[in-house]
Amino acid sequence: MNGTVSFDFSETCMIVTGSSKGIGKDIAFQLMAKGARVGITGRDTDALRLLQEEAASNGYRCDTYTVDLAQVESIGPMVKYFAELFGRIDGLVNCAGVNILEPMGSLSASAVKRVMDVNLIAPMLVTNAVVPYMKEQGCGSIVDIASLSSVTAFDRHSAYCASKEGLLGYVKVAAMELGPYGIRINAVGPTVVLTEMGKAAWDSDPVKRKRMESSIPLGRFLECDDVSPVVMFLLSGAASMITGEFLLIDGGYMAGKGI
Repeated sequence: MNGTVSFDFSETCMIVTGSSKGIGKDIAFQLMAKGARVGITGRDTDALRLLQEEAASNGYRCDTYTVDLAQVESIGPMVKYFAELFGRIDGLVNCAGVNILEPMGSLSASAVKRVMDVNLIAPMLVTNAVVPYMKEQGCGSIVDIASLSSVTAFDRHSAYCASKEGLLGYVKVAAMELGPYGIRINAVGPTVVLTEMGKAAWDSDPVKRKRMESSIPLGRFLECDDVSPVVMFLLSGAASMITGEFLLIDGGYMAGKGI
């Protein structure tokens, strides 16, 4: 990433779901580096423990909660735990996500359900759970990690594209309903990010990867630190009049589409 952006999140409390690795981890650490106290979630207790130790070694403050967000009954207790621990919730980043590649004609109900549960239903319900706390405060900012797949199609990504496009609909409704309470909600749409999930989807076919990269005017896939500053901007006061928006981080991929 070129350039440095400075934010101050001192005395704020944030929840970042799906933050034991990948984009979520980078966002969580960037927020902690700028003074935020962060609630980190994931399914792997050992990974969360190691992450907490890494944070402490850097002088950062975070708390962890082991949760599978596909188990909807676990969402309320998770949010309540952080709300009571922190005393407030200033920001939420819905980052947990999965992708199961299947072609049309061979879709499995279990795979489609898993993708929808984690990528769409969980963010809606986590947002729903933090809203009462943010309403009481009279403020709050929420950012959903959507995708370039929210606005265009990719081979064998039918469930993933559907889940990520669905995020945009709920974000718009939530922005309309929550704005009067001082609560903002936005989404970002990265192109391929070279996380474990991104590599699994694109590294198996070098021809497909090269074709995709050649369609990006800036010429490359993303790293996690291409995404984190954009999320931090939307969480910050610098974006105080931005809500209900979808911001692509796609290196220009969609710039010429439809022309």
